[in-house]
Amino acid sequence: MAFLAAGAVTAILASAISAYAAIENAQQQKAVAKYNKKVARNAALAQRQAAAIEEDNKRREYASILASQRAAIGGAGVQASEGSPLIVQIESAENAALNLARMRYSGEVGARAQESEAIIQGYLGKRAMRQGYLKAGATLLEGIS
Repeated sequence: MAFLAAGAVTAILASAISAYAAIENAQQQKAVAKYNKKVARNAALAQRQAAAIEEDNKRREYASILASQRAAIGGAGVQASEGSPLIVQIESAENAALNLARMRYSGEVGARAQESEAIIQGYLGKRAMRQGYLKAGATLLEGIS
């Protein structure tokens, strides 16, 4: 009889330890997911900041190019507000604006991809905890039975 009781206590202790290990493992997975979520959010912020800096640098470059075009047109002694010189200036300004919009869009796409990763990591952390508790509960029930 004592042998049977010792076996039951051992089984219950083993299942309790297994349940504890399942919860510990889940907490570790949640912590990793939380860290990854923070990394992804920081990457999104960095992506936006890098795109803004690149856009600002290009805006300055395009402003310089447009100023050079105006100076060249003025130096040639032609009317800058009509005909081909005007068309060249308009096309240059449109191309600059389009390129700047593309840079902004590319930065935003990259940032949103990182934000999506952050959301996924948050979900994975919650899921890990839920699975850990379910596994712990199942382990305890097996040990008791």
